[in-house]
Amino acid sequence: LTFTTSGSGVDKIKVGSILVSDVSTIAPIGFLRKVTGITTVSGNKVCTTEQASLTDAIVKGKVTYNRLFTDSDIIGEDSSGIDISAQQRVQGLSFVFNYNKIIYDADGNSSTTYDQIKFNGEMKIEPTFDFELDIDGSRVKKFVAKMALKNTSKISAESKVILASLKREIVLKTFHLNPFTISIAGVPIPIAKQWIAIVLGMDGSLAARVTAGAQNINTAIAGLSYENNSWSTINTQDNSFSSQPLTFEGATRVEPWIQVRY
Repeated sequence: LTFTTSGSGVDKIKVGSILVSDVSTIAPIGFLRKVTGITTVSGNKVCTTEQASLTDAIVKGKVTYNRLFTDSDIIGEDSSGIDISAQQRVQGLSFVFNYNKIIYDADGNSSTTYDQIKFNGEMKIEPTFDFELDIDGSRVKKFVAKMALKNTSKISAESKVILASLKREIVLKTFHLNPFTISIAGVPIPIAKQWIAIVLGMDGSLAARVTAGAQNINTAIAGLSYENNSWSTINTQDNSFSSQPLTFEGATRVEPWIQVRY
């Protein structure tokens, strides 16, 4: 890190100092660094640093934070299943959307439909982020980071292909979320590099032609917690499921499903 000015605390920086940044154009995910060496080059103060931890920067502090993501938090989306970390797109994207997707095509030719399995549906997701951190004596007493994802989906599957069994999943849509910052004891903690992925899948045995559907309201909570010197996972699920009419020619079993991953 090179400082081209003095004052504003720059003169107080020494070996062992902790340097922290919020999200900015030159530090898009912020930084938290420990100074390991200082030199002067052409009148500028140049600091060699290494990664630091929050307990290096915070002796005592506690924060509880809750955030409901809205459409304005979406800074990009993708429907090809690829990593969209480098993409920036215009606003107007939404957590409410419709889809029409071929999840299986035996010959890879979209114009021939006899060998395809198609999914149609609509979806609404409501993601909430919860964060808790308690540091005392430069030691972490408690840490919790979890995402609650309520999703309401209507989904239908149509098949004209005969298969003994099929298990398949595809990434239907990926949302890239805007970074935000939590402050504890005056230290900014950026929450960055976030994605919510909608995964479409099916599990079942198919024969002849089938159309099956379901409406599903699902709330999944997942995350990590640390307390009393022990890590644990958070994983709960509250599910409401109602079937839509099933029409078929021939015997079949099909289970279309949607997952949301953070």
